[in-house]
Amino acid sequence: MNRTTELVKCSGVIFEMNRLDRQNLETIRPVLASGAFFVIIFTFQFYSCPPLVIGIWILAFGVAVGFLVFSYCSVLPSLLLHWGPPKKYSEEGEKLQTSSSKQCTICGNSRCQRHRPEISRDKLKPWEDLLIPESVDAALQEFLGLLLQNYVYSWYRELSCSEICVDEIRTSIRYMAAVLLKRIHKVDIPTFVINNVGKEGLKHLEMYLTTKQKVTASGSVANIQAAILDRFGPKLHCALQSRQMELHYLRKLSESIIPVLLPPNSLQCRSLLSLLRELLASAVFLTAVDKLSDPDFVNNILLLILDKEPMVASEEPASPKVPLLAKFAKPRTPVVNSALHLSIADILHSQSALFPFMQFMKSEGALNILQFCLTAEDFNKRIFASEETEKEKASILKEVREIFSSYFDIGAVDRINFDPEMVQGLQECIDAPVDKMERLKIASFLSKYVHFDRNNRSHLQLVWTQTRKCRFFMYFY
Repeated sequence: MNRTTELVKCSGVIFEMNRLDRQNLETIRPVLASGAFFVIIFTFQFYSCPPLVIGIWILAFGVAVGFLVFSYCSVLPSLLLHWGPPKKYSEEGEKLQTSSSKQCTICGNSRCQRHRPEISRDKLKPWEDLLIPESVDAALQEFLGLLLQNYVYSWYRELSCSEICVDEIRTSIRYMAAVLLKRIHKVDIPTFVINNVGKEGLKHLEMYLTTKQKVTASGSVANIQAAILDRFGPKLHCALQSRQMELHYLRKLSESIIPVLLPPNSLQCRSLLSLLRELLASAVFLTAVDKLSDPDFVNNILLLILDKEPMVASEEPASPKVPLLAKFAKPRTPVVNSALHLSIADILHSQSALFPFMQFMKSEGALNILQFCLTAEDFNKRIFASEETEKEKASILKEVREIFSSYFDIGAVDRINFDPEMVQGLQECIDAPVDKMERLKIASFLSKYVHFDRNNRSHLQLVWTQTRKCRFFMYFY
């Protein structure tokens, strides 16, 4: 009985659609006939002027096609959606954004070809010089803390009580957030919303309205969602087929994004990549897609944007700027002095440890830093041991000038990027007569340089840590 009823309804819908088509065709026929008659008359009247005849036929053809299209289709695709002004890129903005990242952190030269670009501070510490409001930073910390609490600590506490592994995850998340924020700064958000998001939204709305009109005319309003999905056909996104397909697509999307956001050394640890992929796909992307597909959420956003009354500016004072996720990435592991750990001073005074450390610095393209530390330490030992003779004064001055020309001069091959005030102070000591006070000043300046250089060498120690980062994840590999 139900099948018979459905067949009767379908037959009625088909008959009604055929009747409407016949009515439209009967209405069009006399108009087309009269138009063709007038075109033939004008052709015989002005056959001696071929350009005019061709123009009349082109005009008649355009009118006929337009009349036919508008008679059968009341909603047409907007061709303006496929047209847009040429994109303009701001070269000055690009230069300002990349000027700091192109400068070598070892020698300070923007065109450095001696040192490896992978060890630059922008590559190893992208969060430096990134300041965000404190309220935004607190919200990010709360969100990421809940993320780790629900998806990491829930199983990690059963394996170990050490925070070393989680600290590495925190550092990786901070690295990804910093790289992502820098990339967002390079994007013109209004242009992206207008040219990309707006066009795709209007195309989607146009297809929805066209399908809804056809379904309403046929009388089957109950199956409007299925009709819209059928209307998309091969254009339907693969993530809309099922929940599993959506999650699989988000995992593939995360796999393509992670290599862009993580440093090269972290990409060698597949356990870390798998963990970050699941965090991004299941906890971040899937939650965001569910929220954006909520009709109530979308309607509230549209109401806020399209409201006639402008938004009232907040009267609360602006939050102070803080470094990006500095508290979140702070190590939770207590510092323990181990007998197996060697400090920089121990390495410099141990021949067995100095050689492998020298090979490591050479592989990182920063051997000049280690050479300067050894040269400065040796110079400080001999500067007070020598007697105050003219020959010794000339020898000290010559050696200081050699150190300056090797590590401080702008055109030096092994130049180190020191503070300009410190370089100027050493230059003044070289120009002054060499006496006991000047010896003290030179020794003091070189000691400051060594201390400054050791503090500035934290990015190399970070590289050393990253080369051994995978050992924390071998337990879960």
